[in-house]
Amino acid sequence: MSFIELSEILGNWGEFIGSIAVVVTLIYLAIQVRQNTTTVKSSTHLVNTKNWNDIFLTYAEKDNVAAWSYGYTLDEQVDPSTLIQFQLQCRVLFLNFENQFYQYKNGTLDEETYQGYTRAISTQVLAYPGFRVYWDLNKSVFGSDFVEHMSLLVAKTPEKEGSFLLKQWFQKINEHKLLSDQTT
Repeated sequence: MSFIELSEILGNWGEFIGSIAVVVTLIYLAIQVRQNTTTVKSSTHLVNTKNWNDIFLTYAEKDNVAAWSYGYTLDEQVDPSTLIQFQLQCRVLFLNFENQFYQYKNGTLDEETYQGYTRAISTQVLAYPGFRVYWDLNKSVFGSDFVEHMSLLVAKTPEKEGSFLLKQWFQKINEHKLLSDQTT
């Protein structure tokens, strides 16, 4: 075998081994990208959960409950400081809604989680008059895609009176009492 033939054989083997190395590297990179995507989505979900926990724990504090309650009732006797507090609470709330909307659009928030947030937003916020009024007055400060999305949600969410939550709460308590009485 001549030197040229040996060089060709070795060159072919080198090319073959190089091709295998490229394929192995691509597989490795695909695995790393998938793991990174999973990590980013998990992190996004964790941050969203923490944000919502912080928001609702803050709203539940004694000094904040009156302002939050105003969103459900639209009491015309509201004092200016409660109204301002409510508007600031809404600003935080809608900024978080917008953040989730764009995270979902960009693929870092999964469909199931986002749909859960959307149901909660519709039934626990957008169904009540104060939050609708805030949205009408302030939607111009949000991104146009988000405004379109929220406006559709508002349009398809039936409005409820402020006392609906209390009525619903006591109705469920009575249902549970009836069930409990029937089983004893």
